[in-house]
Amino acid sequence: MNKKFLLVSLFSISWALNIVLSRLILNRGLPPLSLNFQTLFVSILFIAIYLIYSTPQALHTGSRKGHLVAIISGIIGGGLANIFSLQGLQLSTATNYGFLAKTAGVFNVLASFVLLREPITKAKGILLGFMLAGAYLLSTNGKIISPHLGDILIIFGSLGFGIASALNRLVIKNGLHPNLVSLYRAGFGFLITFIAASLFQFLTLRLDLALLIFINGFLGALIYIFLNKTLSVASSSYLGMMSMSVPVVVALIAIPLFGDSLSPIQWVGGGMIVLGGILTEIKKVAHHD
Repeated sequence: MNKKFLLVSLFSISWALNIVLSRLILNRGLPPLSLNFQTLFVSILFIAIYLIYSTPQALHTGSRKGHLVAIISGIIGGGLANIFSLQGLQLSTATNYGFLAKTAGVFNVLASFVLLREPITKAKGILLGFMLAGAYLLSTNGKIISPHLGDILIIFGSLGFGIASALNRLVIKNGLHPNLVSLYRAGFGFLITFIAASLFQFLTLRLDLALLIFINGFLGALIYIFLNKTLSVASSSYLGMMSMSVPVVVALIAIPLFGDSLSPIQWVGGGMIVLGGILTEIKKVAHHD
């Protein structure tokens, strides 16, 4: 197993577990912004400890411009994109969210083309469309989704995630250590979330959910660490396309945990995503190292 495939797989699994656990916590009544605020706080602690003890030299890498871009990426990807996505989920439906959130893969490829000059080939476009169609079938069970006001926020959130990943790849290629990029993303995401939570709702603390939030924060730290480690060895569009497998992993976890079930057409959608990921790896359509 090559390194980039291993790292993107660990990123996708961490993200899927984080989504499932977040769903469980939200089902117990914790407001989304409070969840995001507390999760990011725990994530920052884990990332800071990991950075200091494993790669303290990371603090001295990169240029001043690189640090500034990483901060902007943290504000966009760690803060604004998460806020838009969570508020969109509140105003929309889980079905719409499950599909629209995966448009981040499309925005990632487009942002990578603009910011990193990663080419958009015919094969890449076909595979991306194939996997997006699979995500649609898996998320919607093949039904036509009815638009909601929150859908616009979800799309803005996906746009933010796509741009942030391309920016992360840009600064990592230019010498900023991926662990420091992870700390910036979590840290400035936390700052933006704190401001938003202070403006729009009181922060809610639930001691009965402390252990779940702690675990969720640890998973959040793994997401950022594996995200940026992947971007240190693989292209941004590779990350975007290969992480399309996240809804498949979420579905497989949710079946025994929440009693969910998949229809035949949803299994077809999941199979399309997996097949698209396999072909992306075999055909190397996104290997722009």
